Amino acid sequence: LISVLVLIVILWELSNPEVRTRFLAHQYYFAAFCLWVLWLLCTSIYAPRVDWALEKGLRFALFGFTLFMAPLVMFKSKKEGMNFLKILIAVGFIGALVLVTQMLYLAATGSFVELTTRLVLFTSNPIQTARFMSVCAVLMGIMMAFSEKRKFIFGLSMLVFVIAALSTGSRGPVLSLFVTLITLGIIVGGNLRKQVGILFLVGILVVVIALLTMPENLTARYNVFASSELVVTRKGLVVFSTISSRWTLWSNALELWIRDIPHFLFGSGAGGYAALFPWRDFRYPHNLFLEILAEFGIIGLVIFLSHAVLAVIDVVRHFRKRYSQPEVLWLGATLTVFFSAMFSGDINDNRLIWFFLSGLLAAIHSGNSESRFSKTELDLPTVIN
Repeated sequence: LISVLVLIVILWELSNPEVRTRFLAHQYYFAAFCLWVLWLLCTSIYAPRVDWALEKGLRFALFGFTLFMAPLVMFKSKKEGMNFLKILIAVGFIGALVLVTQMLYLAATGSFVELTTRLVLFTSNPIQTARFMSVCAVLMGIMMAFSEKRKFIFGLSMLVFVIAALSTGSRGPVLSLFVTLITLGIIVGGNLRKQVGILFLVGILVVVIALLTMPENLTARYNVFASSELVVTRKGLVVFSTISSRWTLWSNALELWIRDIPHFLFGSGAGGYAALFPWRDFRYPHNLFLEILAEFGIIGLVIFLSHAVLAVIDVVRHFRKRYSQPEVLWLGATLTVFFSAMFSGDINDNRLIWFFLSGLLAAIHSGNSESRFSKTELDLPTVIN
């Protein structure tokens, strides 16, 4: 319902000639993205289960299309994009406080009923919750690096988000947080690189201390990351290893892709990977690119990369010259959900990639009176405010 309402607002906005002109500046990204969505839907024709394929394809077509369109149409300036990110952080902080409070209550009352407990918001997927907390943590870290006066406030907020992410027991999003910080340090350079480096080391220290002090029920999944744990499945109580499981899922995807020439070219169709598991114990290979290869083939990967590469080239070209705080924030959010998609979730679970990517594109193409800092200027204390 919300997506339909947002689509109506988008169409209404496009009736404005000024908005339409600004949107047409992104017509190449949009056309390439539409081609990808069309290919995703067409693979339903030869998928093992048409109902699974249509469910997956139509979900992405509706929600992914809405998420990709919204920033390109509705963000008229960097300031509007920043206002949205601030609202996102505020909502996320409320959620983080709920998770931390829930954790403290369970620890104080001894209410843990399972060996491993994963805290979530309103029965949501713990991976999605952790991904949201990790995005907010990265945004807080970037704002701390750009600020001298509010470093303590932003740092404390980042700490709350990290602890909230850890309480979900989801390791992929937490790992993506630190990979993003390293990548940002490489990309932005200058004084900001030093601050991001310090932030990374502090973050590692915070995680280690949190894992040592948090209740054992919440940290059990991190402690057994390289070993095994007992998991209740349809087949009963089994010994489960995360690392070996990921390798198995990834190898299954590769084997499905290279099974024969038709699979190599066209894939098995949307939802085809889930057909490997009769009880749908696993519906995706937990890696975005392997999922695309297995279900949409090399042709699907080329179509997928057509819009992604266009966007990356544009972003890299812009960041070589200059960047501002809003642009770094959108880049940080995009990288966080992208790296998380390498470890968990399917294409629908990771559709926020397209939202943050389009927000980044809108930010680097928006022209307003806000000052834009060059790479060399970022080395000067005067621009860090």
